Amino acid sequence: MKRGFFIGRTTMDILYYMEGLPAENKKAKTLDYRTCVGGNACNAAITYSLLGGKAVLITAIGNSSIGKSIKMELKEYDIEVVDLLEGQDILPFLSAILINVKTESRTIWGGHQPPLAKIELDEENIIRDAAFILTDNQFPKLTVSLLEKAESKQIVSVFDAERWGEETEMLLETVTEVIASSDCLPPDQRNLMEVMREKGVLCRAVTDGGNPTIWETKERSGTIQPIHVTVVDTLGAGDIMHGAYCYFRFDRGLPFEKALEKAVQVSSCSVAYQGPRQGVLEYVARNER
Repeated sequence: MKRGFFIGRTTMDILYYMEGLPAENKKAKTLDYRTCVGGNACNAAITYSLLGGKAVLITAIGNSSIGKSIKMELKEYDIEVVDLLEGQDILPFLSAILINVKTESRTIWGGHQPPLAKIELDEENIIRDAAFILTDNQFPKLTVSLLEKAESKQIVSVFDAERWGEETEMLLETVTEVIASSDCLPPDQRNLMEVMREKGVLCRAVTDGGNPTIWETKERSGTIQPIHVTVVDTLGAGDIMHGAYCYFRFDRGLPFEKALEKAVQVSSCSVAYQGPRQGVLEYVARNER
């Protein structure tokens, strides 16, 4: 059975639901709070799994008490984890996230790990049954190496381009499909879609929050309108869209734009509920099972 591979960030998120940012040096009580695993690649992998896919997550978690808790939660979602920090007592990425219940915005404080030392993986063997590889570019050197192996095996690669970074241009020359955020701005202010076109990205899309998603292939182009919902929590909506896209594109075999349409539906459903899971579960209950 072919599996979906996701390489990138996993975090432990602490979510606080409030009516605004507290003043400096002041205490404030939350309306609600919860913890959940998060991160771009991790949220995408969980969404893919909830929809019915078989996910493998290549990430950095470690064996701290928090890391063990993350792995337990991922096991509940039936996700196979390849931990680049296996056996090391190092804290994973940690995030504190304030969700403003009045404006639906979120403010994120993140603790970041230092760059990983040299990583040795049996890359050829790991991706032998990959249907695709999605990356958020958290681990650039390993990502490029895996994508080169994937290209030699004609495995499709998908890039979650959230922000423009040092390796973005190189990745655009390597991957076959890109779903980018409108916040991914080239440093010379060029149009992102034009840059992707110039780099030879075969299937490309740009999302913009609650605004239409624009997409292009070699033959076609268009826009996709989000579904109107009452927005409660936008946390992880982009990650959810990526995971849903991969499911409908590679497991269901839909054309690029049709898979995007389905992914927009799942993402739109997700923002109507607190947290990054309940909306996906509601979508599955109504449509997939």
